[in-house]
Amino acid sequence: MMRGNEMNSQKIENYSEGVQCGIGRKGIALLGGSRYEFRIILKSTVNMTVTVRVLNGDQTKSLACTSVDAGTGDWEKREYIFIAPETCPDASLEVVFYHQAELSVGAEPFLTINLAWSALFM
Repeated sequence: MMRGNEMNSQKIENYSEGVQCGIGRKGIALLGGSRYEFRIILKSTVNMTVTVRVLNGDQTKSLACTSVDAGTGDWEKREYIFIAPETCPDASLEVVFYHQAELSVGAEPFLTINLAWSALFM
């Protein structure tokens, strides 16, 4: 995947093997029972597995979680669809890894794919 100038990506560097490192975003509103699609674009200095998880507001409960591979070649786009198990006005998204590496992350916003709910905002 070709990505030019990388103005919309973040680089995260983990200096210690086995230590959790990552990036996150808080304040994501989810409606229980709705389906969401999340897209993430990754590139790493080593081949590794990256965990993408959605947590409730106080970050004590996982609402969705998946593992994706990040490679050393070109940018790799991954898509993940999940159903929010509950309504959460302030969920958070975390992208974490445990390898001594540099991870470049680009993402697209959550997209609701529950058409009935989407129609309310049109």
